[in-house]
Amino acid sequence: MNGFDSAALDCLAALADELGFERAALRLAITQSAVSQRLRALEAQVGQPLVVRSRPLRLTEAGKVLLRFARQMQALQVDVARELGERVAPQSRLAIAVNADSLATWVLPALDALVQQGLREG
Repeated sequence: MNGFDSAALDCLAALADELGFERAALRLAITQSAVSQRLRALEAQVGQPLVVRSRPLRLTEAGKVLLRFARQMQALQVDVARELGERVAPQSRLAIAVNADSLATWVLPALDALVQQGLREG
């Protein structure tokens, strides 16, 4: 068995966390079709199903094994980045709802300032 695609492993982790294809796709900022394709590629690679496609989605025993591996890989990536002195970006998202006037007058400039500050510190 060759190495696993890190994007596909991230996809499996997102499916396990979000318990569905739609929410996993939103979290990863990809289409549901891409989530499905990545999962199918992983399943083909290991030769067995990794999820039970029900509502909510559940991992099979093989999926749980591969999820543990995916989590270890994610943790190793964070460790390597820290050891190399790289700034590790958080993996969460924040949804913001504002009206158009606020967006134009103060939200975008405030967000831009935060992004610029982050770039200078990184």
